Amino acid sequence: MDIELELQRGIIEGKEGWKLISQQIPSLNFKEEWDVRIVPPFAGAVARFQITHNNKFVSIYLDWFDRLGIVGQPYYEIYDGENTERYLLNESDKMMKDIEKILSGSLLEDSI
Repeated sequence: MDIELELQRGIIEGKEGWKLISQQIPSLNFKEEWDVRIVPPFAGAVARFQITHNNKFVSIYLDWFDRLGIVGQPYYEIYDGENTERYLLNESDKMMKDIEKILSGSLLEDSI
């Protein structure tokens, strides 16, 4: 174990309030048949994961600090290989429905 690296990680997690953030992230309900892969956060995202089903995939990240976009508040971004959509935290249910549409082969009706 790299003690210096762990100390640096603890400093960053403390300054960014990761423990508090973890309590504020809404729960997401995944379909049983979806394959969900957790991806370590990188490039400023707080959390990342990918969902695959029916030979389709969606990549999702949570940008809590608005480092990757210009939304002005925490948001999710989903990417299906062609299209990108963004959702505020209070739009999590809509995001999950849109992910279901993508994985079933349907197109999204409205851009966000």
